[in-house]
Amino acid sequence: MKNTKIRVLLVFAVGLAAVLGYRSHQRKVRFDHMVSLLESDPSVSFQARAELKAMGDKGLEPLFDVLDHGPSAQRRVAAFALGQFGWKPAFTVAGLVKYLKDPDPEARIGAAWGLGTMKDKAAGAVQPLLALFKDPEAGPRMCAARAMGKIGPAASSSVGPLIDALHDEARMVRQWSAWSLGLISAPASRVLPPLIEAMNDPIAGVRRSAALSIGTFDVDAKPAIPALLKALDDPSEQVRAYAVWALGAVGPDAKEALPRLEALAPTATGMVGAELDGALKRITTGAAPQPAPKS
Repeated sequence: MKNTKIRVLLVFAVGLAAVLGYRSHQRKVRFDHMVSLLESDPSVSFQARAELKAMGDKGLEPLFDVLDHGPSAQRRVAAFALGQFGWKPAFTVAGLVKYLKDPDPEARIGAAWGLGTMKDKAAGAVQPLLALFKDPEAGPRMCAARAMGKIGPAASSSVGPLIDALHDEARMVRQWSAWSLGLISAPASRVLPPLIEAMNDPIAGVRRSAALSIGTFDVDAKPAIPALLKALDDPSEQVRAYAVWALGAVGPDAKEALPRLEALAPTATGMVGAELDGALKRITTGAAPQPAPKS
């Protein structure tokens, strides 16, 4: 009887080892496959997107494996992918938040970008993301600034850090901060003055983002009219187009801008021309606002 029990236990042990070995092998296969997908294109190739989507929840484990064990570039893209697909949001958010403190800046960049891509599903990550505004690397700071706008009104506690970041030494941090300030339901009285100041930034992308955010305040953006009128002479076509759109967004209260806008009409082309008719119509008739121009 004793020998029989020993044989049964041995068979069970061998079987368990085989099962665990098989699972370990399968995990390695999934990991290697995921790595190959990520290596195929640093921005996540179309093939990778399709296969990740097909894997669904089963894609979580190998992606987190890449975050734990992969080299920098793969870790960043794995975090991008996790945020893009947003499987099991609570689990994914908690997992990505951990990497906001990773010593590898590529992991911090990927985690912050991935969380931003999850939009309001990542509302619980706002406080950990705020810590990245003091990151020594520009990349994580930029991604944190972007994430706040993507998350939206739930990131209203980021108003102060975003305003401070309008003076960041890195141009893309300033640009994404200006962009996000128009999307988090911040009070116009607090946000407009720094956005108006940002209209003088030496980088066109920052000025464009500032004009876009100013326009999101509609009639409350009236104090920004002088800055927007000045921007009609900006050397960047995109800045001029966003300024035209923002003036239109103010509506009839921007009637002081009519002579300047009407003077543009005979020669306006490109993005500026595309926005001009709508802006004039809204100011003169109070018509519904039109979507912001695509850059």
